[in-house]
Amino acid sequence: GMGYLGITFKNNQALFFKSIGLPEDSDPLLIATTYPLLAAHHFFVSNKIYTDCNKGIDEATCLAVTHHINKGSPSVNGFANRMTYTKRYYSLMS
Repeated sequence: GMGYLGITFKNNQALFFKSIGLPEDSDPLLIATTYPLLAAHHFFVSNKIYTDCNKGIDEATCLAVTHHINKGSPSVNGFANRMTYTKRYYSLMS
């Protein structure tokens, strides 16, 4: 995958490129090198993930977001680290 979320599948990449006015078959490396944050934001908006993000900073919310990103098969590998970093970054923004 490419970018901060590791955007995978040509369809997801093509939808992102189209949303920013680039040809759908643009080089996927652009996601990793030029548009990583914008691509992640696009993925969250397109998949309505922010709706879950706004429910709080807890394990259930983090699992729900993981579920959306991984399309139904949330990996619990590293979940404790994910929760630690989520809470740490949230506290920095609060």
